[in-house]
Amino acid sequence: MKYKILFVFCFLWLSSNLRAQSEFPFEKIKNYSFSYLSDSGNVGIAIGAITPQGIFKYCAGNTNKSGKETVTSKTLFEIGSITKTFTGLLYTIFVQKGFISPNDFIDKYLPRNVTLPEKSKNKIKLWYLVTHSSGFPKLPSDFFTKVDFNIKNPYINYDSTDLYYYLSTFIVGKAGKKTSYSNLGIGLLGQILASINHTSYEKLITDFICKPLILENTFLTIRDSADYKKLAKGYNLGKEVINWDFDVFEGAGAIKSNLDDMLTYLSENINPQSSDSMNTAIRKSQVRLLKYSHSNDIATCWFIKKYKHKRRILWHDGGTGGFRSFIGFDLQTKSGIVILSNSTNSVSESGFLILQEICNLK
Repeated sequence: MKYKILFVFCFLWLSSNLRAQSEFPFEKIKNYSFSYLSDSGNVGIAIGAITPQGIFKYCAGNTNKSGKETVTSKTLFEIGSITKTFTGLLYTIFVQKGFISPNDFIDKYLPRNVTLPEKSKNKIKLWYLVTHSSGFPKLPSDFFTKVDFNIKNPYINYDSTDLYYYLSTFIVGKAGKKTSYSNLGIGLLGQILASINHTSYEKLITDFICKPLILENTFLTIRDSADYKKLAKGYNLGKEVINWDFDVFEGAGAIKSNLDDMLTYLSENINPQSSDSMNTAIRKSQVRLLKYSHSNDIATCWFIKKYKHKRRILWHDGGTGGFRSFIGFDLQTKSGIVILSNSTNSVSESGFLILQEICNLK
């Protein structure tokens, strides 16, 4: 690499069992980090793992190409579509509280001035949104053709007015029968949940998830100069890019977080320790709802990768203009991993490989 990589090595052992320590594939994580950063387009990476033996963290590289700030477990990253799992949990909490029903049609929650085509009325239920079975495309057909579309910050100028106009023209196909990944569907769900409480999506995430789980550095909007200093710069093919701003699609990919908070989030998904109601919501969000593909089922926004002997990994990955992320866990072994990076080269394949090693999956 053309610039010096500084390594920050973070270890937190929750067990003094030397045999257990030796079983953890730390060298593979370290080697993966070296390999990832040997590509001049990659700048920094933060990896965290949870096993019954403890919590392990490894952070390497820099927050920007100047090399002045090294990545730590406090560094903020855009987590992209992992945001969807937060939206799914929020949906589950709302169902649990009786605010909504999974079988409610989206028509019930749209503004009165929004009229769906006759063929689309009372066709899309809320649970179709969390399983990507609504029939919606990944993005609205007019998303890239708007006059003010910004290729460097693509979501910034698509607002609720645009979304509701699109819905008023969209003809539903096979809703509830076929899965197709949809940022549109999850973005709409976030909008619906916010409208029910007459507040913003960010406030809902803060009040219903981040505060109860004590995720103090997980948010959508940079709060102050201290946050800005902790936020890594994003890179695409080695070139610095701007951070993405989301409007009506917040629920699909707008959250920023750091390794410490994401490990807390991972830990709560593996072994919930907060209130009984939150524990119940977390477990319900992980229940299989549909077959998604040949190798994956889907829960409430969580994908479920299938392995031999009925072993299952719950997972999601994410990406924005300059970041990639992965989270995955095995409830049987109570183990999981989080990877955050500030470049656009995927970390998902390595996330699965490390997780398979940790969990002895084949």
